[in-house]
Amino acid sequence: MTFSLTYGEEHKHPLNITRSDIHFEAIPSQRLCLITLRLTVVNDAIAQDIEGALRFPLPDSDATICGFQLGEDTAVSLPKTKAAAVAYKEREKGRAVATAASVQGAVYETTLFPLKYNEPKELTLTCFTALKGQADGTLALTLPVTFALPVPHVTVRANALDGALTIEAAGALPQTGAAAAEARLAAASLPGGVTLRAVPAAGAPQVVSAASGERLYFTGCVSKEEIDAALASRAGTPRGAPPGTACGAPHVGLFVDCSLSAAGRAQGALALLDALDAAHGKLGGGCVYTLWSFSRVATRRTARGASLAETKAALAALRYDGGTDLRLLDSLIAEAASADEHGPACSAAVLISDALDNLKAAPKLTGPGSAELPVHVALPPEACNANLSVLRWIARQLGSACAPLSEPDELAALVSGATAQVLLTRLQTDQSDDVAAFEDDAFQTCPDFRLSHVAVPTDADGSLRMSGVSALGEGARDAPTALGLTVSRGGLRANIELAIPPPPAALESSGPLLGRLLQVQHTLLTLRELRATFWDPKQVEVLATAAACDAGIASEHSSLLLLSLPEQFCDNEIACPPDHPAHARWLALSAERAKTEAEREEAEAKAKHAKLHGLVKQLVGRYKEMSDAAVPGWGKPVNRGGRGTEEAMMLGGGGGRRGSAARGVTRSCAMPAASAASPLMACMMEGGFDDAPPSRQLLAASAASPLMAPQRLLECMMEGGFDDAPPPALPRAALAAASAEEGFDDECFDDECDLPGSFASALCPPPPRAPPPAPPPGSSAPRPAACMGFLDAAELAEFYAPLAPTATAGAEYAPQLSSMLAGADSDEERPVHRSLVAALDPPTRTRAAAGSALSSVGLLVGGAARRLSLGGSRGGGGPGASPAPPCAPPKRPKRRAVGDGPWLGAIAEAYASSGLGGAQVAFDEQLKSSPALVGKPSTYIQASECLHACGADAAACADVLFDVLETKLPDFQTCRVVAYHLLSLGLLDEAVLLLELVLELAPAEPHSHTDIAFAKLLRLMDSGKSAPVDDKAAERARAEMARVVAALAKVVTSTEWPARFNEIEWPALILLSWAVAWAEHTYPSLRGSLWPEAELPAATYRVGGEAGPRLDIFVWLGWDTDKTDVDLHVTEPTGEEVYYSHNRSSSTGARVSRDFTQGLGPEVYTLPRAPKGTYLVETNYYASHQATTATGSTSAVIWSVQNMGDFGREKLQFSSVRLTKHKQRQSVLQLSV
Repeated sequence: MTFSLTYGEEHKHPLNITRSDIHFEAIPSQRLCLITLRLTVVNDAIAQDIEGALRFPLPDSDATICGFQLGEDTAVSLPKTKAAAVAYKEREKGRAVATAASVQGAVYETTLFPLKYNEPKELTLTCFTALKGQADGTLALTLPVTFALPVPHVTVRANALDGALTIEAAGALPQTGAAAAEARLAAASLPGGVTLRAVPAAGAPQVVSAASGERLYFTGCVSKEEIDAALASRAGTPRGAPPGTACGAPHVGLFVDCSLSAAGRAQGALALLDALDAAHGKLGGGCVYTLWSFSRVATRRTARGASLAETKAALAALRYDGGTDLRLLDSLIAEAASADEHGPACSAAVLISDALDNLKAAPKLTGPGSAELPVHVALPPEACNANLSVLRWIARQLGSACAPLSEPDELAALVSGATAQVLLTRLQTDQSDDVAAFEDDAFQTCPDFRLSHVAVPTDADGSLRMSGVSALGEGARDAPTALGLTVSRGGLRANIELAIPPPPAALESSGPLLGRLLQVQHTLLTLRELRATFWDPKQVEVLATAAACDAGIASEHSSLLLLSLPEQFCDNEIACPPDHPAHARWLALSAERAKTEAEREEAEAKAKHAKLHGLVKQLVGRYKEMSDAAVPGWGKPVNRGGRGTEEAMMLGGGGGRRGSAARGVTRSCAMPAASAASPLMACMMEGGFDDAPPSRQLLAASAASPLMAPQRLLECMMEGGFDDAPPPALPRAALAAASAEEGFDDECFDDECDLPGSFASALCPPPPRAPPPAPPPGSSAPRPAACMGFLDAAELAEFYAPLAPTATAGAEYAPQLSSMLAGADSDEERPVHRSLVAALDPPTRTRAAAGSALSSVGLLVGGAARRLSLGGSRGGGGPGASPAPPCAPPKRPKRRAVGDGPWLGAIAEAYASSGLGGAQVAFDEQLKSSPALVGKPSTYIQASECLHACGADAAACADVLFDVLETKLPDFQTCRVVAYHLLSLGLLDEAVLLLELVLELAPAEPHSHTDIAFAKLLRLMDSGKSAPVDDKAAERARAEMARVVAALAKVVTSTEWPARFNEIEWPALILLSWAVAWAEHTYPSLRGSLWPEAELPAATYRVGGEAGPRLDIFVWLGWDTDKTDVDLHVTEPTGEEVYYSHNRSSSTGARVSRDFTQGLGPEVYTLPRAPKGTYLVETNYYASHQATTATGSTSAVIWSVQNMGDFGREKLQFSSVRLTKHKQRQSVLQLSV
């Protein structure tokens, strides 16, 4: 376990843990344990309020988090979706909130907000888990808690109700005690975690009881040895012959999960094959096999009835890649259970899987063969993350057995029939004959004592477990005092009687912990039995969620949410726990609010009414205004070399990107009032140039200002940089300063236009330069910068000549640069910062020294011999700027085909020479030779993009893409990025499943609703291309459209969205109106039944009326990272570029929507009437506003519709792009009209 602060993909800042206390409360006779982990943590890494994340594995997936505290505040258990929504809203309000949730299998995560700078917090987690039987007869469990940094004080304590204990931890001798043990460690990181070993006391009871609140819980455990002894005393019918085929030879099918997370079980599968062959040999016959592998697709790997050697060779050759789709199990069972021309049917099968399905899908197990073919389940080893509850459920549904893969002989004996499965077939109590007990809902057992027959298999260790609960207090019936178990194995049957003792007389401080332990055990057994026996999955989820929340645990259905203020409980309609410090204040506030409930409901109704009749109505009017407006210069080319109105705005001080009101970003450096006399300085100080460098006129307008000294220019670049392009003749040296902070990528440069001079040349005379090489025959020579209206090196040097920097100015900025040097994130950045500090340090501040230092910076980041692309609208205006030819198509910037890194080049080369198989081998070799690549999600995203660029089919690319989820267990951002790429590959079903998971994990983000609505609509449109339009298709469309409409209507009407997402209703309205119009056009029987009339009367809010919006071009840009700023840029064939600060086209009438600077988008481009030509769509990863610059990659999704509303001519394009650097500008789509 590593407690770390995480931003983006791979940057982690470990928090300081000053103390750790670990307490084990064990009941060895029941093989159960409750672990309390108390950590004192402090945020001493980030000097502001941040959110901390703690993701860690529990001993196995049967374990669960059943308690969560922060200081004195205790958490409540809520349905998972509600907990996620409340946590998101509270963080947006800036109020304290924390969660603990199951991620996948045995992995859990807690989040804490805020963690204030240098303010210690005490975090307490309580975990329920089981003690496992060992080969030497003892019991043990390992808590895999390992700290990133040594913890000064670590204490481990353990208590046992009925046995002896030993504590083992690295750095300390084993500590043993009869009923208690303790170990203290100093400066410990606990490599390998902490292990507790236990030996049950002789004569310990088989059933234990304890009180928790007003309920009495009891639990029992009958060991494998006790069951064997009971069955051995009974005579039974002999076991039948082992299963075989018609020809007599047993035929075993193997269903092997070959997803990436299952790779560690390859050797166990080979050992199982040997055990199966030996087990069948002891029964007097051989065995044949058929091997199937499955991940996202299922493939038969051997001929039917293959030999042991052939099967082992095929098993050893498997490649582990992609994710797991458990739905494939239905088709595998059907194929294995039936004979065909290739061979006989299987008589038994074995499933080897971890059941970690990242799509949260499950097989139906009701199809052909599911009633005939026994499918035994190999449980993964304890150290592996796995979904054990799903694996047990599969075995229960198919009437088969589970056994550990680490015990191949035991599993082989069950498969071969040499050993029969042990089942608990009935549970009775001493009150089973009492009709009142049957009717008492407060008296429950698991399995249910009311049933005359059950079929509960033993656990992996061969033991049987049961539990129950009854009421305590006045008026409650007497608790049961005895249990009766009926067990069977094949034809053998035996009865086992167990006494239920009263709670121990003197539990002292352990009493509440034992009661809590038994309560959690009963809840988990109930959830397991509920899933295995109930027929309706939706009802199972409802009942399981209620049971988990009632017990206060984090499960696959529930999360623990921690709030601190009574207002938080009231605002979110959550009951405050009685032991919470805010309970009394919550009661008073609830009573007060109950008196004003009608007023609050009225206020909420008014807020919704105000939104609909204000913002939303205005947005509907925006479409009509845009559609009806005449564009005087429609279709006429504009001067692509000039800035026009925008430059005039810059001269007035209002055109800078960050100076605009829409941005709302405050500069971190104060600017002297006199700087208003320098428009150039104002532009740069307020955020730089908007995509274009300054022209001569703008520089000339600033010439009189002494504030335009070089150090001011450098400071501005350090503070904010330039937008997308540096000014001409200022270059690698000054550019290095900007790129060190916000970054220019190499794609900003190509071979179009020479950059004469450098920033150093403005400070001291540049050395003579060799003439540029002659252009290749047939190519045009690059135009010099001067002809574009830019200052060349000599002109700029003359401009700066009278502005010699002073020591005073240097002293002003050196501390800031020194601070940046201390916080440099890479070896590449540190020398850059050092050179800048030297350039501005007063003792060495001379023109020559500054020029030398800055020249060295240029060399450090790749030298000065780089060239800047000035295509599109980036050219400068002014005298001599020639207009673009009419309707000239914009030039597409250069793009790398397959991404960065030599390892990607190796994959591409292998694909070119040996196809997909060669590329996969090359990828595997790269992972082996570079272990750092293995744990990075970006590795698999880039590899998938590389294969796609090389021409690999979508399924192969998706296999690699799903490795992202196998490597990084799902969170909503990870699921989003994979879903976006799946959409671009056309794999719509998988994308929809992932986006549904995103909606569950982040329901309070409006983008979760727009994403799932678009994906479902896209899938519906795709299915309509091939399916006939009949009544069945129309009803399926109605059901799907109901979900699409509900999601989009929620986005438009809800008043709960954070203010930073204001106007997201505009793209949602367009998408809603278009979706309904398309569905009604495609399925005429649905007309009039889809639009949400009650929430959004169509006469007022339906954009475009029944026909829907009519747009020649519609472009949508969304992205997956919160607190980041990605911009949409569209360059039109007229030469005009439309984007956030020039959001209306004077030559086409197009518009770009509001600029979303705080994450996720979407930004949309709408054009009712498009002039003919090519439209270039680009994205610009402008910046991140997270608490650190160490953000990982951002994935953007861009889709466009041409001829929207003309349903016979609509053309949809879809693309996704991965953005890794601030200021990264990338071409993503070209639209031709």
